[in-house]
Amino acid sequence: MVNKISVVIPCYNMGHYIGETLDSVLNYSTKYDIEVLIINDGSDDGTTEALLKKLDNPIIRVIHQENKGLSNARNTGINLAQSEFIILLDADNKISEGYFNKGLSILKNNENIGLVFGNVQYFGDDDHYHKPGEFSIVRLLRKNYIDACILLRKSAFNSVGGYDENMLIGFEDWDLNIRIFFKGWKIYYVDELCFHYRIKKVSMLTKANEKRQEIINYMFSKPKLRDAMELRKIILNSDSTTAELKSITQRKMMKLAMRVERMLKSFKS
Repeated sequence: MVNKISVVIPCYNMGHYIGETLDSVLNYSTKYDIEVLIINDGSDDGTTEALLKKLDNPIIRVIHQENKGLSNARNTGINLAQSEFIILLDADNKISEGYFNKGLSILKNNENIGLVFGNVQYFGDDDHYHKPGEFSIVRLLRKNYIDACILLRKSAFNSVGGYDENMLIGFEDWDLNIRIFFKGWKIYYVDELCFHYRIKKVSMLTKANEKRQEIINYMFSKPKLRDAMELRKIILNSDSTTAELKSITQRKMMKLAMRVERMLKSFKS
């Protein structure tokens, strides 16, 4: 039996999805040493809490708390986890074997790697396979391209103080990943299917995107992310410069094309 893996599932009014999510985890419970921590973050829909109270499985532990937000729920679950290796799984998504197999091996054999991310199959209101590609700090500073469903080393999480509980709107996972990198940990990409992501027309991500700039301003105002902020400015300025050069080149090509067209017309006349 391999090392224990803790699967942390924050849950707020997701009772109608949690069964599928748990089934996906329990599919691997005979092959891997798994514990599941469900953090019921003050669900008030009248059904989720009742469903969670009916769960009867020795590897599943349900923690009920007042609604404190996603960051707090994840912190609670990770702090209670018995394993050094944590999978962060949303209550409406499903896990695949990539993290249990390849991802765990990567973390066990490389003590300087703080987190692993992998490929995703979208389902629900969209259906396609996504490969985020190799890790790049340039890409990560530019945008949030690593999903919250990661395989995380608990000591890396502890080294940065966990998720920022002041981030109630979204992108708390982006913030955590950047802080882990700038703390000196490496981030590793596994080119395997690691989880299934449910696409819904309205989600926390869509709401976060409405306040994207406000969140970014807060994230990069932190003293510990001063270097990250400066590097991000360079990257974004470089993007602007590249775009401007491309635009200039296109204008030059247009002028050249117009000259050639005039010359052809003069030959025809």
